[in-house]
Amino acid sequence: MDVNKNILWKTFFRPSADAFQDVAQHLWNMIELRNQKGYVAVGQSFTLGPEWQGWIVKVAENGDSLWMRGYNFEGTNIVYELKDIKEDLDGNLIMVGEYRDLNGGDVGQKAWLLKVDQYGCLVPGCQLVHTEDVDSEEINLLLYPNPANDFLSFYCSFSPLLKEMTYFITDINGRVLFHSVRLSNNTTNIYSVEKLPPGAYFLQLTSGNQIVKTAKFMVAH
Repeated sequence: MDVNKNILWKTFFRPSADAFQDVAQHLWNMIELRNQKGYVAVGQSFTLGPEWQGWIVKVAENGDSLWMRGYNFEGTNIVYELKDIKEDLDGNLIMVGEYRDLNGGDVGQKAWLLKVDQYGCLVPGCQLVHTEDVDSEEINLLLYPNPANDFLSFYCSFSPLLKEMTYFITDINGRVLFHSVRLSNNTTNIYSVEKLPPGAYFLQLTSGNQIVKTAKFMVAH
């Protein structure tokens, strides 16, 4: 809006290309980036699953949408949301928010701090992979860091043709250590490896009951 509160432009966002079941999305705060690089806003998106994600979007000076990112930790019935954002001198974005456990064990609020690059990437290079071809079954998967010490982050994008996407974490013997309820498209997922013994592990993506992508990662404490 201008100084007289006249609307100059408005932009509509959806959290992901395959998220037609979204029932809620909120943007809580927006800042203008330096050097006329546009605006970024942070908030929360909710998709049936259930899954609450931290959410960031970027628009150009004229309101054109440039990109959006979601951030999700392992676990269900845990609410994640981002409340504020700042740009540092190097152009990186620092976001703060909170998460709340709805499972009944931990009912308090905990702080959440996240630092990403100028493209909103927690996993380096996430701005270079994005699958929108509805006729393709391509899957892009990036892991960082590898080896991992405390947390493993992975960014995944895939065709809307692939349905019921989930992911597994297994050890080298195939024992399942974690199974997600769902896997959202174009989202960074964060998995805690703090309690895993050092060694080799596998991240498996599934569509329905079929494994469609596998990546190996190492844990080193």
